[in-house]
Amino acid sequence: MALHTGPLKIPMNDNDVKPIARSQPTEVWMPGIHDYVSRGRRLKRTPELALAAAWIVLIRARVASPESEKDPRRVDIEAEYSLRGSAPPYEVVTSKMEIRPRASQCH
Repeated sequence: MALHTGPLKIPMNDNDVKPIARSQPTEVWMPGIHDYVSRGRRLKRTPELALAAAWIVLIRARVASPESEKDPRRVDIEAEYSLRGSAPPYEVVTSKMEIRPRASQCH
């Protein structure tokens, strides 16, 4: 029998939303999660790879155009990650996000 070494994935239902939303560390997430859930949590059954791919595309667009408003699709994806008890794949885009400010400071 193999030991599970990855993050623990716990199936969630809509009754689990309130305790998780209350446990969020900042008030910024609360409206995003509440809004997303109130609209039907459309990404609930989206596979994690598809969720990650969509989030990466939206982050890269934000890096390319930092003056743009936060995309509501990204807010929904981040809310879904939060409700699943996980986080977006920050490690995939971190180096790209760090390079951009340095490059703009050189000019």
